[in-house]
Amino acid sequence: MNTVGSSLIEFPTQYNYISYCLDSRGPGHKSPRRSLYHNPPSRRAPPDPHTLDYPASLKQYAEWFRYYFPQAAAEEDSSDKAAQQQAADGSKPRNGIKLRWEKYKKSFAAQQVHKFLLFLEKGN
Repeated sequence: MNTVGSSLIEFPTQYNYISYCLDSRGPGHKSPRRSLYHNPPSRRAPPDPHTLDYPASLKQYAEWFRYYFPQAAAEEDSSDKAAQQQAADGSKPRNGIKLRWEKYKKSFAAQQVHKFLLFLEKGN
């Protein structure tokens, strides 16, 4: 037990005593905790698919696209949703991010062929 002033106060740990001494509002007052929802930890930026040595999967490409181009991704999603509602049969007539990924795959394959041809020329 510790005595502070003329009153007798029991502190279970040294931390509580130090906290009491530093906080002028008295014992029993707890500082408000910071909510994890106000400042979520920043997630790590996904790698740029154009800089990888291998073709990115649709999931990798979509994560990268949504991270770096959130407005364009939201527009693609809303266009996809509108097209799906117009189809009325439940089919998915378009998928904007998937179309972009397919263009990326074609471009990646063309770059690989180009690099391979350059390699063959230098080797001979």
